[in-house]
Amino acid sequence: MVPRVLGDLRFAVRSARCRPLVLRAVVLTLTLGLGASAARSPVVRAASAAGLSFTAAERPRPQQSQALPEARLSANDRIALSEKIVADIRTWFSHWKAVPSLDFAKAAADYLAKARTVESRRDFDMATLELFGQLHNSHSGFYDSQLDTATGLDVRPLGQRWVVFKSRREGIRVGDEVLTVDGRPVEAFFQAQRRYLCTSSDRTDRVELFRRGYVFPPTFELGLGDGRQVRVTVGRAGLLPLKDVPPVEGRWLEEGRLAYLRVGSFSKREYETEAIAQVKRFQSAQALILDLRSNLGGNTPTRLAKALIGEGFRSQWVESTTLSTVMTGRPSFLQYLRTSLFVHPGVAFRGRILVLQDVATMSAAEDLMMPLKQAKRATFIGAASHGSTGQPHWHEFDNGMSFRVGAKRQLMLDGTRFEGVGIPVDVAVAPTVEDLREGRDPVLARAIAESRR
Repeated sequence: MVPRVLGDLRFAVRSARCRPLVLRAVVLTLTLGLGASAARSPVVRAASAAGLSFTAAERPRPQQSQALPEARLSANDRIALSEKIVADIRTWFSHWKAVPSLDFAKAAADYLAKARTVESRRDFDMATLELFGQLHNSHSGFYDSQLDTATGLDVRPLGQRWVVFKSRREGIRVGDEVLTVDGRPVEAFFQAQRRYLCTSSDRTDRVELFRRGYVFPPTFELGLGDGRQVRVTVGRAGLLPLKDVPPVEGRWLEEGRLAYLRVGSFSKREYETEAIAQVKRFQSAQALILDLRSNLGGNTPTRLAKALIGEGFRSQWVESTTLSTVMTGRPSFLQYLRTSLFVHPGVAFRGRILVLQDVATMSAAEDLMMPLKQAKRATFIGAASHGSTGQPHWHEFDNGMSFRVGAKRQLMLDGTRFEGVGIPVDVAVAPTVEDLREGRDPVLARAIAESRR
């Protein structure tokens, strides 16, 4: 979506031939938006393909792979596809400052040479994923409908251990420690495969590892902490059914005093509408716990932000975007201060707000959290968010392949880095292995305790 910007914007245009220029703009039209749309968000698609993040009611139904791993691409197709990918990265990518050591000219040349020599579709896919992995940007990525991705597992580092947070595999339980992949320590496997992971930080690369089934062998064996060996076959066959959890859920934790609102996704407009209805329902509450954990974004929930923040608050991001084809045809960047004015037409929620967040809270969910943070309207509990937002440039080929390029870079208002860093918490809380095994939620428990202070 393209955000409605209120107030003055100051733009600084930098190019190879001109000095920094400050302008006061009246109208600027860009094909960019505040948050990635749900259907095109790379991380949303990856999590859905991994068979983890969406409930049965909301999960998209991607086309299933029917191709054999050795399906081939013609030489002409490989050349055309790879050249288009490289050209669009050069044109649209806005995060070069985040990868100062990357020699993209060399990376592109190596990729184009490899694309000309590989023959199988899978080998082409992996070469392309390796190129995108060097960009270290969660809103840039490559996808192929014929590339299997589902492991049915959400395995993340917890301290020095890799632990199962979610499982749709028989014989693998939440709280199990994963020691090895085909006999190799998980950390060693991660280091060997991380070049194919397209996220914004080391922390988020690790979270994404088990969501990207294509970095695993078609069938592999996990060694668990209790000595068991469990065989896993990549793909949706054999996945346990998803729990039928609504995307938006509201309930009283303490009638009249403390309300709980979980928003699992902003992938559809009706989810934001339902969340606003729940906020109105809890209008009399002294405190509201807003659970955004594992919310991978979608459409920026501006209306919900207004309903929570109230009158006359201005939220600001420092943003930049590439203009290499829009204006000069040369590598140029537009940097500007975006100001959004939040005025709710009705009565906004007046009670205290406690936001629950984790490393899988990103994109449009972070677009909601930032004005809450700037307005000092909420207490943030859990772990720093993912740290990636912005509308990517998008291209779909007619063979089931597609890619996105992060075309907008956002900074904190003071100019410090947001991408790969995320929004920090006020109260850090992490589950223990025992919490996971026993089904306890220490983050929610801490929020309840905080609401009484």
